[in-house]
Amino acid sequence: MIFGGADKEQHRIKIGLVFLVVGMLLVLWAWGSWIYRTSTRTEGVVVAVDATPDGPAEKVKAVRAAPTVLLSVVLVVLTFLVASYALVRASRRYRMTLEKRANAPTDTRDVWSMHKLKSFDDSDA
Repeated sequence: MIFGGADKEQHRIKIGLVFLVVGMLLVLWAWGSWIYRTSTRTEGVVVAVDATPDGPAEKVKAVRAAPTVLLSVVLVVLTFLVASYALVRASRRYRMTLEKRANAPTDTRDVWSMHKLKSFDDSDA
């Protein structure tokens, strides 16, 4: 076996964190590219008129609010990651304290008497 018990657990944690960070970066990149595309104006002739009631003022408000929303989402994700890490660490530490508790020693003076059946005398009845 290449990894021991604790080493294997640490290896899985590192791989999980790498995947989590890459996933978060991809989501942030996609969101940033969407914000960039909505904020840039296209030059040229307008072929169709937008008949929706949303005018340019709503689009400007949405683009201006996007960095605030992005920052709040990043803070929520970071808070979730820190809380998850703290919960995992606390549960592992609690499990270790449960494993370290020593059982009370048993009385070993007459072990065989604990495993023999008691004799039942009919004379007592």
